[in-house]
Amino acid sequence: MNFRFLVCVVALILCQHTVLASDIARQFPTHTVNEINLENSATYSIRIDAQRPLTLGLATVFVSPGRGKLSFYSALDLANELAQKGWHVDLVSSSWLSSQPNPKIDLIDKESMKDAATMTDAASMKETETMAMTEKNIQPWMSTLEPDIDFTSLQTQMVSLVNHLNDTTDTNGFRLFIAEGVVAALLLASASDTLVATPDAVALISPFWPQNEINNTIPELTAAYPYPLLDIGFAASNRFALSTINARKTQANVKIKLDYRQRMLPRAQSRTAIDWVGTEIVGWTRSLGW
Repeated sequence: MNFRFLVCVVALILCQHTVLASDIARQFPTHTVNEINLENSATYSIRIDAQRPLTLGLATVFVSPGRGKLSFYSALDLANELAQKGWHVDLVSSSWLSSQPNPKIDLIDKESMKDAATMTDAASMKETETMAMTEKNIQPWMSTLEPDIDFTSLQTQMVSLVNHLNDTTDTNGFRLFIAEGVVAALLLASASDTLVATPDAVALISPFWPQNEINNTIPELTAAYPYPLLDIGFAASNRFALSTINARKTQANVKIKLDYRQRMLPRAQSRTAIDWVGTEIVGWTRSLGW
């Protein structure tokens, strides 16, 4: 799939998700909806209380934009299943993804514009020649446009979000994070920040980023993640997620990552995809002794 087209699709999905966010929140009692104010954006979470007297802890499900395995209503089904097993669950909207700061910085001020106006003809000719040489080095398959979604700024927002969730929770027990796709990739990358709050374990579904240079670092991020990790893949995932699934397992084995489990799930037939995910998560957490 053309990279530029895929980035545009992801950006469009994020924008549509923001529009739907407030409508979804209105479907729940006011006391279960919590507003989350970040530095550059605002989002919300919805609490689903555990349905057992002895609770295991808090599972935070990062809702995926679009129609992924953790789209809102699928994530809600997963939350209800986990609640029956004794988990409090927070469904965190991904509307913050479309509120990223603009990564492009305008470095031209009035003084530099004046200087540019007084440039000599020789300097102008040299700059023109340099630009021409640069253009010659650009191949037809190379994109000269910056991505509409910036990984670094979104990673910063993920760190801010995770720290906010950690500071505002009053739930005792284990902390479990569940994420999919680009959100899962951001969660993996955020662990490299020494100031980020960390959960007790994470369950990731088909982590990927729609840019090869960043996507290819996901296996290393997976192996370096310092806490137990359940790595779930689907045969119907996109090519970015599928291209790293073997490397994620290989890197985890090479780095002797403890408490790592990878599960490749088949195409859903008699069961929905989220049923498979819920079964895997419950079985995995029990194997951890929770």
